[in-house]
Amino acid sequence: MKKTLKNHQKSLRMSDFTLTVVEGLDGNGFNEKFESLVYMFSQQERDIKASIKQLKAEEKRLIDRIGKLKGIEYSLRSIKNYLESAKRFVDNSPIDGQLEL
Repeated sequence: MKKTLKNHQKSLRMSDFTLTVVEGLDGNGFNEKFESLVYMFSQQERDIKASIKQLKAEEKRLIDRIGKLKGIEYSLRSIKNYLESAKRFVDNSPIDGQLEL
């Protein structure tokens, strides 16, 4: 992280837990540790947003694929019904001029 001019002065209150987390970070003094924490989480947020974008693209791809597979399933069911109908027709067709019942 680059050293920059610190022209904003703020006072903040925090829980013991938050103070423990900040103090446990690498850095010289509270300000540097706090800035490191903010920087680290801003980087993680960017990475998480990129992951979400990739996952949404993958979800769309899978939804499209599911739609295509459902179309194929519908076509296969239609073919199956046609073949079953043809089989019934052949099974009931006349043999030597006689219709089997």
